[in-house]
Amino acid sequence: MTGKGFTSEIVDKARCRFGIDSNFAVVEAEVFDYTKLVCHSPSEFNLPEGADTMFSVPFGIAFNDEEFRPWTIDTTRFRFYPQPEVVLADPDEVKIGKLTEIFVWAAETSFFWEPIPVNN
Repeated sequence: MTGKGFTSEIVDKARCRFGIDSNFAVVEAEVFDYTKLVCHSPSEFNLPEGADTMFSVPFGIAFNDEEFRPWTIDTTRFRFYPQPEVVLADPDEVKIGKLTEIFVWAAETSFFWEPIPVNN
């Protein structure tokens, strides 16, 4: 995530929430600097009834105690999907510390590029 104001006073309480009030997972956030933080997706997440393995959920961040309902609320969503099978990377080797463009191909059976159906 990028933003502003990720100060040293709040980094100990930084966390991310994946899901809705009735079904969510919370993970600790790692603050890199004043403008960047990272949250790893939860290793376990209860799929909604009837859901496929590829779905998206609301995503929020917080720096306060839970009792204050601190989560950001907007249209940001996180997309869960099965990891694609990488079949080719070109180049297949790079020098560490050098910025390099890499092209990656996934197996045709990977669902990574399939759109998520939207119910209107």
